[in-house]
Amino acid sequence: MNRLSRTLVLGLLTLLPFVQSCKKSNPIDPQPTTPATEVAGTYQLTYAQAPSGTLSLTDYSGTINVTRVDDSSVNLRLLIVEKATNEQSDVDLGNVELLRQAGKILLSADGQQAGSYQNGTIEVLGHSPDGTLTLRGKR
Repeated sequence: MNRLSRTLVLGLLTLLPFVQSCKKSNPIDPQPTTPATEVAGTYQLTYAQAPSGTLSLTDYSGTINVTRVDDSSVNLRLLIVEKATNEQSDVDLGNVELLRQAGKILLSADGQQAGSYQNGTIEVLGHSPDGTLTLRGKR
């Protein structure tokens, strides 16, 4: 090996510890989210069915507002607007408990299933003697 090559190799070996110490550190894993943090937000109503039939979303629009109460519960609020008259109905659906299970988050109230959340879509179920009210919304 000639003198230039030896000097170059020695120079590179001298720099090696500094280059290795400048390596990018591993990115910090994001903090795990609580079920309430993950579900909280505003959802555009995409489907509504009452025991008497399906609500036409061409005549109505709505949102489901989900507000964090604590790490494992949220409050649900429904806002429905009749498009022709701009009349609004704002209904507090109450608080629900959240449980992460099999890739989705289950909603429950008073020991009954009250819906689910998965991949940006929420489904809320309301039970009455007349049947089940189903609301679906997407972020």
